[in-house]
Amino acid sequence: MNDQVMSLKDVIDRYGRLVWKCKGVSMRPMIRQETDYVTLVKPTSEPKAMDVAIYQRGDGAYVLHRIIGDEGKNYLILGDNCINVEHVPKSSVFGVLNTLTRNGQPVDLDGFKQKIYETLWIRPWRLRVFLLRVKNKCKRVLESR
Repeated sequence: MNDQVMSLKDVIDRYGRLVWKCKGVSMRPMIRQETDYVTLVKPTSEPKAMDVAIYQRGDGAYVLHRIIGDEGKNYLILGDNCINVEHVPKSSVFGVLNTLTRNGQPVDLDGFKQKIYETLWIRPWRLRVFLLRVKNKCKRVLESR
């Protein structure tokens, strides 16, 4: 029996896909922590802006965030509920979101609700980052009272 643990990258490389129950709030409201399952697949072409990609940070952490731009050797990546843009080497991205399942039902990633979400929340990411910073600042002020 082999007691070796495979990394997420190894699983995707070997089997072509990985079904994973998400942790964390960085992709809210699209992906809900401990509720939603994502199917990640090995990209068949270079990932592009608006794709949700999995990558491994230098500290070893796996992160599932959205590509918002391309800088040649790096992607600009930002979680849907985050305020800090990351510059991620393209070589660190090893999978992309293929399906999302909530309460046992697939979420239509090409449907009307998703298009509205993308138009109002994802594409205007600079405005979203500003609004999230204002929200965080207001929350800190209210909590300090």
